Amino acid sequence: MAALNPSLYHGLRKAIILHHPYLKTGGSAEQLPVENVHPIFGVLFSEKIPKEHIGFMTSNEIYPALALAAGWYEAALNLHGWTPNKPASYSSLSSESPRWVAYGYAKALVANRSNEEALAFIDKQSHSPQLSLLVGELNIKLGQYPEAEKALRPFAKNTSPIGVKSALLLSQIYSSKGQLTLAKQVLLDNSELANSIAGKEALARLELNYGDPEEAERLYSALSEKSVEAKSFFAKKAFQAGDYKTAYKLTKVLAEQFPERADLKAQLNQITKAAKKS
Repeated sequence: MAALNPSLYHGLRKAIILHHPYLKTGGSAEQLPVENVHPIFGVLFSEKIPKEHIGFMTSNEIYPALALAAGWYEAALNLHGWTPNKPASYSSLSSESPRWVAYGYAKALVANRSNEEALAFIDKQSHSPQLSLLVGELNIKLGQYPEAEKALRPFAKNTSPIGVKSALLLSQIYSSKGQLTLAKQVLLDNSELANSIAGKEALARLELNYGDPEEAERLYSALSEKSVEAKSFFAKKAFQAGDYKTAYKLTKVLAEQFPERADLKAQLNQITKAAKKS
């Protein structure tokens, strides 16, 4: 097991020692693993575990939590709450569980069960911004836009990464319903997003999709040096105008930036063929 996941291997050893101090023999079980893949391992291997984490670290919940942190989703789902006389249950978490644990189980359910089961699980937990964002994302995937909007709206003006993502998703919901004004406003109301490349690209897409190509071009023009999307826009515009030299130049820059993208190589060939025919 150590060869496959050193952090999980050493984390389990350290957890066992916390539960059974008489097994302590020193050595590698006390050393921080080289690949510290999740903050829980940093807490577990700290010189002194913070007081607020002692209860959780010395409970049986630490074992499935370590599996979650290492990405062993099925193991975590089958371990939580399990005893020889009781089947596993992840529906109720202890009050000592860090917030990331509920999010981890929700992601495990998305990956190994279904979006619906994940939403049912989240509904029983104390909500956090991270969980609310996930609720929004899952409801969008299920086409349940009112539920997604309800989950995302409270965070859409927050300038944290969660707030920025919430605003982007909320804007997409309004756009899908043809509500251009609301779609634009939710982007502009988040100051972090409004001043970012992603936010300006989203505004440009809205203008393009709702019939104002001049405003879209103005927005893309301001991003032309930094935005992949803007370069793609101007490469396509140049190609359609027969300016194959500019189209090739911009597309080549993108192809060099993303050598794994076969579509860009195909576009370069298309531009070359069109140039020869002109």
